Amino acid sequence: MEPHFTENEDVEKVKRWWREYGRSIVIGVVVGLLVMAGVRAWMEYQKETAQAASALYAELNQAAESGEEQTVLELAARLQDEYGGTPYADLAAFAQAQIKVEAGAPADAVEPLERVARNGATQELRQIGRLRLARALLAADRPDAALSTLAESEPGSFAPHYDAVRGDIYAAQERSQDAREAYERALSALPADDPMRRLLQMKRNDMQVAQNQVSDEVKP
Repeated sequence: MEPHFTENEDVEKVKRWWREYGRSIVIGVVVGLLVMAGVRAWMEYQKETAQAASALYAELNQAAESGEEQTVLELAARLQDEYGGTPYADLAAFAQAQIKVEAGAPADAVEPLERVARNGATQELRQIGRLRLARALLAADRPDAALSTLAESEPGSFAPHYDAVRGDIYAAQERSQDAREAYERALSALPADDPMRRLLQMKRNDMQVAQNQVSDEVKP
């Protein structure tokens, strides 16, 4: 009788334990399965979204190569509206801004570039967006805003390019010494074989000449 009695006690313990914790376990398992299913669905959605955005951006590139500017602008608007937050939307904004600048309307390039500079999908895209935004602001005759844009965050690996644009801004403001120093910082950071060096050296030399002329004018 004793073994049977002990066995019954064990069964009752299991029943009590199940009554107390069984529902929570079942709920936990169900929630876990739902979460896993949700993660899988989200990953599949992300994959499909990236593929669709990539295909649309390929169309944009083809239109750009064919010189179909209106088509580029329409596709860029779609990418930003339907796939905002993806790198393809940011690249589309760059294409849109480039068309506006080349058309002589840099002020119209500011808005899409501001979006990338502040909300780009990656830090690198945000840094590029800020750089291009500064150029657009300078072209729109807003040099102070351009300088402020460059100072908003660290440029990372784009530091020499930021200094090159700073030099252009200072040159536009007739601050020849500041411009020369900015060009020199850019030159010191660029690799020896960078094709940008030649143009920067010319700009730096021009600023040195301008600075010397100012010095001669103020001599008694």
